[in-house]
Order: sequence, then C-alpha cells, then structure tokens
Amino acid sequence: MALPDTLERIGIVVGSTFLLSLPTSTLSSLVYGFGSGAGFPPALWLLPGLVVGVLAATDRLAVSYHQLWKFSLTSYFLASLGGAVFDLQTVRLALAVGWWLVAVVLGAVVARVRFRELLWPTGDSSA
Repeated sequence: MALPDTLERIGIVVGSTFLLSLPTSTLSSLVYGFGSGAGFPPALWLLPGLVVGVLAATDRLAVSYHQLWKFSLTSYFLASLGGAVFDLQTVRLALAVGWWLVAVVLGAVVARVRFRELLWPTGDSSA
C-alpha cells in the first residue's frame, strides 16, 4: 500500500505545481503584457505550486486537491478576463497588480465555499 500512497502524493505535488502556475503566469502577463516573452523566469511560476503541493501532500496544509482546482481555475479566469476586458497592459502597473490580487482573493473565496451545500442543504427539515 506504500507505493500507491507515494504515487498519489507525487501526483498531488506535480498537479499542484502546474495548477498554481496558471494564476502566477497571469501576473506576468498583466505586468509585462500579453503575448510578450516571460517577464520573470517560468521557474518562479512553478514555485508557489510546488510549495503548496508539498504541504498539501504531507497534510501540513488544510486544503483538498479539489480546492486547488477551484482556486487555480477561478483565479486564472478572473485575472485573464480582467486583463482582456479592462486592457490592463496599457494601464499602470499598480492597477494590473491590484486586479490580479482581487482575482486571487476571489479564487480563494470560491475555493472555500461549498456550493453544493448552499444550493442543496442536507439538513433535517423536521423542526
């Protein structure tokens, strides 16, 4: 049983590394412009995901892999949407970084909220 557990932990680390590189890469795109070369080394895009993946795989961080998916995709979508809609690469740097921070915070909120429990409560209705 040790090999499947080890492979699962490796998968969590690798998956988290790639998933969390999405919102980090949008920061580079917002700061340096879309379609331009990497503003800072792509290894920096992978570093937050690697750290979070190791912490999550060793149960030192209280997040599920599902929450990592929701956070990463929501943050990436919102940051990219804001960059495209508000044309942030032609505006000041502070506004672009501010929008990215808003996208990250909203991604964290979406990752923490359990929408199924909000939409379909499973509580006892015989009060």
